[in-house]
Amino acid sequence: GDAVTLFGVAFILWFFAFTWLQRWQLIPGLLISQWGGFFGLVWVYARIKRRPLREVLVVRAFSGWGLAGAVMLGLSGWVVLGMLADRVLPAPRHLIEEMRKLIRPPGGDRSLALSLFALAVTPALCEEALFRGPILRGLRQRFSLPASCILTGLLFGVLHGDIWRFIPTSILGALL
Repeated sequence: GDAVTLFGVAFILWFFAFTWLQRWQLIPGLLISQWGGFFGLVWVYARIKRRPLREVLVVRAFSGWGLAGAVMLGLSGWVVLGMLADRVLPAPRHLIEEMRKLIRPPGGDRSLALSLFALAVTPALCEEALFRGPILRGLRQRFSLPASCILTGLLFGVLHGDIWRFIPTSILGALL
């Protein structure tokens, strides 16, 4: 129940508040919606459950090799799934151009480092905290590990909101 409730709150906030914030000002809106919104939901959940944030996030010590492997899996997974999605259900060219402009605006008024931090690192940390933390853990209480991973991946895909990203995002969400 907690997992589904957290997803429902995140879904409602995403479509009725966070997208508005990002349309208002992309980078500040994204940072507010990710850190204050998704990561904030995890923090509020931890306070409500009276559990340490570290426990809710299931943070454990990791090795350098484990971290390197996770980074490589995440980066290579996006590339492989992106190529697969491009062959099966390619996104319209205008959407691809819009994404490129988000990452590197034509006016050059934003550094690539800031774009990568706001558009890649921040969502990776904040969305992973929510989905691979209390949502996956909550589903795991009722379902097997494979079923929990698949359900979490599907919820992750649904949150991203468009048909062109649903399949690759859901698969990557399940793998992560």
